[in-house]
Amino acid sequence: MGSKLKVALPELFRRELEAQLPEDLEVAWYRDVHDVTDAARAADVLVIGFIDADEIRAAIEAAPSARWVSTHAAGIDHYPLEYLRQRGVPLAKGAGINAEPIAEFVVLCVLSAAKGLPSLVAASQRGEWPAERVPASELDGTRALVPNVVITGHSAGRSERSRDRYARLFLDNLQRFRAGEPLANLVDYAAGY
Repeated sequence: MGSKLKVALPELFRRELEAQLPEDLEVAWYRDVHDVTDAARAADVLVIGFIDADEIRAAIEAAPSARWVSTHAAGIDHYPLEYLRQRGVPLAKGAGINAEPIAEFVVLCVLSAAKGLPSLVAASQRGEWPAERVPASELDGTRALVPNVVITGHSAGRSERSRDRYARLFLDNLQRFRAGEPLANLVDYAAGY
């Protein structure tokens, strides 16, 4: 095999990835937008660790030799999709890695609405006990707490820690990339997601 595969990775994922990366990679870690340019310059693979659109674009433009860009984010509307499409660079996203925190938030919202939490909080802030009776209905047997219900395009279900799940997704895609196989969670540039 020729030269080592060069990968630019954010420090954000060092703990989850460093011990699991193949030894024959050349890895450049970066902390922020100031040092991503050096890390990404000769990278074959660029992993994005930013959420700001300008920082994302700067990182991608700093990686002219990148043959694959990866992100832990599920939402990619602030990524330069047309720029990546024109360069023929696939973008793999982290769809599904935040299922657990989203599920927890969904449960919070459902219980908050069902039990009238906003009115309880407002009464508490006024230093009062609610004048109206607190909802006493039970949610058992309703559809309010059905696991794996899809709400707003996110699966509300059990998942591992987000960074660990992204690390597994990235390592799986790294293996696929090196074998010339299709990557998982690829953005469909024609569809825009």
